Amino acid sequence: MPTYVVTSHTAMILLAILALLLSSATDTASQNATGTASLNTMVRRRGPVADLSVPLVALDPNSQYSLLYSLTSLTGLGPDARVEVEVRQGNAVLASKTLHAGDADYYTQFRVPKAGPATVVVRPTHASGNYALYVNRWPRTGLVKSSPARRWQDAVKIPLGQTVFASGDDENYVPLPGTTRRTPATRAASTDWVRVRVHVRHAQARLLPGGPDGAGPDSRRRGRLSPRQRRAARSISTARIP
Repeated sequence: MPTYVVTSHTAMILLAILALLLSSATDTASQNATGTASLNTMVRRRGPVADLSVPLVALDPNSQYSLLYSLTSLTGLGPDARVEVEVRQGNAVLASKTLHAGDADYYTQFRVPKAGPATVVVRPTHASGNYALYVNRWPRTGLVKSSPARRWQDAVKIPLGQTVFASGDDENYVPLPGTTRRTPATRAASTDWVRVRVHVRHAQARLLPGGPDGAGPDSRRRGRLSPRQRRAARSISTARIP
């Protein structure tokens, strides 16, 4: 069976493509004084793989942020090597991934639920070599997926009628040893939730799970809606993308 690995070159190509897509997508959503999407570099560092805690200061819920952590060589990654990468704000984990010899890069976009600092935490086990870390600030937009989005309470608001860009790099390109490729598809933690605004034109309607009327993620209601329910359904409902 052939073995596939994702190198830092692949991650950098992906980063360049996503940067171009995001610049295009956010052009109508958020512009600066010159009429172009703004990008600010917050962290740019390289060094030997080791325990790492990188503070991200003054994060804003009105922005979203990209993170690329890449192991620049596979020679220091044996079969038992693991590198855990997390973005945390307080006790909340906003994004995370475990790197190994079969997937040595992590690219994601994340947002913070509240203004304030966050931290990039790296914990290697039996891993050596060098790493590269980049964190950039982007305009907040519903046109590019950002984490967290694993719970219905964290569903990402997206507009209808427009292209939405997303990636699945939160899951391993090559599964961790001892797991199968189907495992992520069967885990609730691998589910992305999105939130869309819908307008109810008739009295008969279905409230999707997680709607603002208090319906939980596993409940559905069908039938004639009360005035309060119609107002809620006209607002925001939530759907799940497996």
